[in-house]
This record gives sequence, structure tokens and C-alpha cells, in this order.
Amino acid sequence: MLDKDQKTSSQKGTGENRPDVRAHHEKLVLTFLRRHGAHSKAKIAHHTNLSPQAISVIIRELEKDGLLKKEKPVKGKVGQPSIPIALNPNGAFSLGLRIGRRSADLTLMDFLGRLREQKLVNYDYPTPPKIISFVLNEFTGLLSSIDKEERERLIGLGIGKPYQLWNWLDRLKAPQIEMAEWKSFELKEELSKFIDCDIIIENDASCACLAEQIIGKGQKTKDFAYFFIGSFIGGGLVMNHKLFTGIGGNAGAFGSLPMGVEPTKNSPQLIDHASLYLLEQHMKDEGRNPSILWDGKHDWEEIGVPLSNWIDEASLALARATTGIEAVIDFPHVVIGGAVPETVLDEIIRRTADAYDRLNTQGITQPTFSTGTAGPNARALGASLLPISKSFLLETTEFDL
Repeated sequence: MLDKDQKTSSQKGTGENRPDVRAHHEKLVLTFLRRHGAHSKAKIAHHTNLSPQAISVIIRELEKDGLLKKEKPVKGKVGQPSIPIALNPNGAFSLGLRIGRRSADLTLMDFLGRLREQKLVNYDYPTPPKIISFVLNEFTGLLSSIDKEERERLIGLGIGKPYQLWNWLDRLKAPQIEMAEWKSFELKEELSKFIDCDIIIENDASCACLAEQIIGKGQKTKDFAYFFIGSFIGGGLVMNHKLFTGIGGNAGAFGSLPMGVEPTKNSPQLIDHASLYLLEQHMKDEGRNPSILWDGKHDWEEIGVPLSNWIDEASLALARATTGIEAVIDFPHVVIGGAVPETVLDEIIRRTADAYDRLNTQGITQPTFSTGTAGPNARALGASLLPISKSFLLETTEFDL
């Protein structure tokens, strides 16, 4: 456990200590600049429907807090040079902890959404002691990359993890007794003993969707369904630029979509057709080492036939799942991301679109299928973005920013 001097603190930070930073108009300005980049005061006023006088006051206050900065003047054809206003990368910092079924990440993010530091650990399966030990070992080193003043701008820790880590144990061959510890383990309470800031927990696939919404396709697309292919496939829903998680937090739990015909407790789900653990098992069955799936150093071309067969199976399942989603919500776009190489993801997109064309889609609209731009690291990025989103961004907007 870290001693008191090593604890982080949000008491002097910009998020928790200024209630007015959550004021609607300030969030509106910050959301606009995050989505569209640096703009002049006049253009910010025009796009947000706020008066020039109100924008001047808001920007002055946000500059005082270190959240905004002036960029170099831009000369126009007539009149005075325009001074773009931009987000200050050092205006706030957040931590992220992504807990997956094969690996975990601890990250430090700046206000622009860029990762300053990232620590990774791989394992056969996660247990509470493994995760706590990982955070304790890496936490101090992670924060040493920023100075004391910047550490005082740390606003929170976002945690992305599967809500029920103990489920689907048979797929991973993980020991039930050890994994069952997650049922009673208070992760937030344990971490708060040595991390003194706001802690937010969200489903890891929802975190990936949040990253896609804030720094990926969501910058230009306000409504889409999202799949993330990891050890187990998951997903999320974005409606009017807002991540929608539902009453119980499980909206977009696409891995649980039924794929079978027989109504039994053991009927297959999407998770049984479009998850990476299946490709891992195929490789093991051939006596091959599946570690290349998790090290991030290979393009997977060497996998050959097992990879192609898995893509076929996953793509058909994704297409079938999409018909169900479209019948309910009628999304114009379906975005697919994953912890896979870009070339593999592109092929999944192509084959999913082809498979969708072969299905009976009478009565529903065909969406566009596209590759997520938040990348393989989307879950870690989304976990880090949780505190930033909560403190400084509008969940939705009354204007189309």
C-alpha cells in the first residue's frame, strides 16, 4: 500500500473543486472544441448559439482554470487576425484501469485524450489479487511521468471491466473458485485505499464504445451500434452523441445475443461465434502457440486457414446480430472495432457486409458497416476517458455540434 505522501488528490484538481465547471454552457464549449478542434470565439459563439459576450466570459474562466489556451493568431483577408481557442493538453489528467480476461492496462491520459503512459500485464485469467498487485506495482511509476502541479490536476480513475468476470468460465478454462472471488470483491473500495480521487466503473465494452464516441467515429457520427471483438465480443450503443448503457448498465451487451434455434439454457450466443477465445482454441487444437493474439506485435498473417475460418464464422454471426439490432433501433451505422490487427478488422468488415447481403432483411434498413477508429486500445482509452467525460463533457447536445 502506498503511504499518504504517495496518494493522489483531487482536492486541488480542476474537476471536483469547481462545481461551476459542470455548468451547461462551459461543458457545451468544451464539448464543441473537443469534437471540432480549435476555433475562434466568434465561431464558437455561432456554433453553440451563445452570445459573443457569454463566450468571452466562459472562455476567460476556462483559461483561468487552465482548461483552454490561445493558439497563434491566424491572419484573414480583412480585419484583425483571428485567435483560435483550443483545449489545453495539460488542463486535466485522468487514470484508466482496463481489466480484461487475458490482460489489464493501467493508463494516464491528458485532457486531449492522448495516453501519456500505459502499463500492461498479461495473464491466463484475472483474479482480484493479480489486479491489485498490478496497480500497486505500476501506479507510482505511471504518475512520475508528470510533475507535481500536473498531478494536482488529476480528476479521477476510470475502470473498465466486464460486469460479471466469473461468467463464461468454461470458455477460458479458468478456475471457478478463484474467479468467484469477483462476486464479493469491492474493487472500488480496495483501490480507494491508495488512490485518492473519484473512481468510476463501467463495462469494458461500453468503455470501448465511449472511446469511439469521443475520439473516434462519434466525432462525426451521432448514432451508431458498436461491436468490440476481444477475448469475448461486446458492444455499445451511441444515440445523439450519448453512450446509452440502459437502466442496469448492460445495454449493448451484444455478446449475449442468441444465435441458436433451440430455446435452451445452453443455446449458443454471439459470444460463441465472434470472440477471440475461439481462434485461440483453434490454434491450440493445431498445436500452435496462440500468444501472438495478445502480444500486439504480429499481423496474424501466419495463422492462415484457422484465421480465415474464424473470420467467416464471426462475420456471419455479426451480420445476424446486426439484423436484430436494426429491427429494434434502426441505426444508420454499425461500427466494428477490436483487439485485432487492422488488416484483419478490414476483412471482418468486408465479410460481415457480404454476409448481411445474403440474409433476409426484409422490413429493416441496411446500415453501413465501417471500421472503428479508436483502435485496438479502445477499451483502455475509454476507461481513461470516463472521468473526463463525467467532469467536462455534455452527454448529449440540443444542437448538432
